[in-house]
Amino acid sequence: MVDQILTVSEVNTIFLKSLIESAEDFLGKQITRTVISAPSTFTNIQKDALEKAASDVGVKVLQLLDEVGATAATTTTPKWSAQSLHKDRTQLIIDLGSSSVSLNILSVCEGLAYSLASSHSSSLGANHIDD
Repeated sequence: MVDQILTVSEVNTIFLKSLIESAEDFLGKQITRTVISAPSTFTNIQKDALEKAASDVGVKVLQLLDEVGATAATTTTPKWSAQSLHKDRTQLIIDLGSSSVSLNILSVCEGLAYSLASSHSSSLGANHIDD
């Protein structure tokens, strides 16, 4: 067995290729476009690396959202009607975890969600709040 050192980009490509192949097997058709969510702590360089990895396996990234934005874009509440889900809007999404908090300002325009700004702090979270 030959020891091999992989770059982060190569690991991303292998990982995405595996995910896409599994999805294609399940769906029974080729996947050519995708939306990817990334941790809100990812830098632009890390996000660019994800997009490059997708391109390397032949998949076009339609959108790359922070995980908080992705959650918000797919979440509905009973008081929202089907028509209101397609209206343009701006949302503040707060993801309060046990040891961190993430904030994301999300703009939904013509059915697409865009992250306008995001912030993450691992020094705040539910564990840091006193009764």
